[in-house]
Amino acid sequence: KCNAECSNGYEDPDNDKVCTQIGTSPGGTGQPSTGECRLTKAMWVDITGRNQLNGNVNENTKVNVALQGQNCQGQRFNLELYETDDRGLLGKSFEKITALNFPNQVVFGDQGVAFAEWEVKWLEDTGITSDNDPEFVFRAANTNIESSVIIVKKIPKNWESGD
Repeated sequence: KCNAECSNGYEDPDNDKVCTQIGTSPGGTGQPSTGECRLTKAMWVDITGRNQLNGNVNENTKVNVALQGQNCQGQRFNLELYETDDRGLLGKSFEKITALNFPNQVVFGDQGVAFAEWEVKWLEDTGITSDNDPEFVFRAANTNIESSVIIVKKIPKNWESGD
């Protein structure tokens, strides 16, 4: 089987690499099903929670990393941060980033959204690129749910002082 590697308490009963809480999928434990948790979207959101972000974001900006889903109340999902580069005919490359204090997990409340705050960090992009600004996406682990790209712009040291 090619099941997803699910966290403790989750399973991949349909062998579709989508982890669901044990007992919530049809044919699970025989408990009444409240519907299967289905992730629908991963997104970068401004700190107010009102505006979706993509494109350029300055380093040290506080953002929310958010997942949307249906029937996911109380469920936890692991998050993974990637630096990505477009390599033309070779396609995109993805390098998993394990530093930068990126939140590694979110928990769904009762509003169909799970989110965590992150202060965006700049990391030198050593891939094939015209500049050194990193392009980040994040994913819900063991799913095909991926955010849009943000490009982190480094703030010059004297920028905030107006020099």
